[in-house]
Amino acid sequence: TKRIFSQTTGYVEIAGDRKVWDGALAGFDFSEGHLPRHTQWNWAFALLPQNAEVRALNFCTGNNLGGANENATWSGSQFQKTPAVRFEAIKDGSAKAWKITSQEVDLRFDAVCEHTEKNNLIVAKSEFSQVFGVFSGTLQQNRRIENAPGILEIQDTLW
Repeated sequence: TKRIFSQTTGYVEIAGDRKVWDGALAGFDFSEGHLPRHTQWNWAFALLPQNAEVRALNFCTGNNLGGANENATWSGSQFQKTPAVRFEAIKDGSAKAWKITSQEVDLRFDAVCEHTEKNNLIVAKSEFSQVFGVFSGTLQQNRRIENAPGILEIQDTLW
């Protein structure tokens, strides 16, 4: 389930520096139902400024899709599906970079920070990363985005 363009209230405080987020836009994603015994996916999501041509993007690969394609962009309130994408880690000496590509998508994601968990609990094993960073590149009809903040998620769970 996806929710985008949700209004936020609240603040984040780090080392005494408070940032108020009242009125900011947010998005969230959650799985409903029973996932397979082994799930693997890559997921990318970004919300862009209100004056941007592309307002949001959502791309995913992996077996949680059940054959469906949840890849899309939003321009204003217009939803546009995109073909299946490929996620590829870039090994060019940069700190955690990824390419996300398809017939209509050519993006680079550069990591800024990351939350990673690796668990082996005998009955369940998981490797999970949520990476915050920026997207740059082109989308459908050669629309360009630069330094769009977003998230990339890598999941591999077996239970």
